[in-house]
Amino acid sequence: MHNETEQALRNLQLLFMGKILAGFTHEMKNYLAIIKESSGLMQDLISMGKSSSKKDAQPLVPSLQLIDEQVDRSIHILNHLNRFAHRMDRPSSSFLVHDILEELIVLISRFANQKKIILEKDFQKNIPAIISDPARLQCLIYCLIEEKLNRLDANSKITLQTSSSKDNILIRLVPKGNTLNKENENGLPSHEVLQEIIRDLHGELAYEEKEEITIKLPLSQE
Repeated sequence: MHNETEQALRNLQLLFMGKILAGFTHEMKNYLAIIKESSGLMQDLISMGKSSSKKDAQPLVPSLQLIDEQVDRSIHILNHLNRFAHRMDRPSSSFLVHDILEELIVLISRFANQKKIILEKDFQKNIPAIISDPARLQCLIYCLIEEKLNRLDANSKITLQTSSSKDNILIRLVPKGNTLNKENENGLPSHEVLQEIIRDLHGELAYEEKEEITIKLPLSQE
């Protein structure tokens, strides 16, 4: 691999990690702000003497439920971020494609929500594990999704589909919606860099009609 291409891939992965962490910290700040607000409300009610009996404490229940909900959401996204971080420990490992897709959907959902674009999944059941580089594959899929997020109009949809055959697994990005002009692609990685990533993964990347993209991965690299 040429030094310039290798440097471009490293920069791309750093940008990918930075964007994921930025989205994560924003979400966590929102969850904590809601928890703080709910806690403050309960403290106000208690200080006014409205929790001296079970009946008087009833107004506290919605705030307690909201706190539980936000804590559960925080734990959910923290678990995904923890797995995301550990995927970079080893450049090659056995993993389920569905796991990294589910994880990616959770971690980038904020960016899709900001653009009012729906991310949905259509996974074939019982797809076997593959041996590859999960962190690099996630980075590739993220770049392809971000390209669609930047080019699709609001109220569009991106479906992640999976299927398998005897030797390969297919991941397809199927966008539905109005496509904006290509000026929105500024700052996105070139197709040459993305093709270099898929070659490192011993797979194939195909751009098809109607803006659909297919990633073909071998079940084994041996």
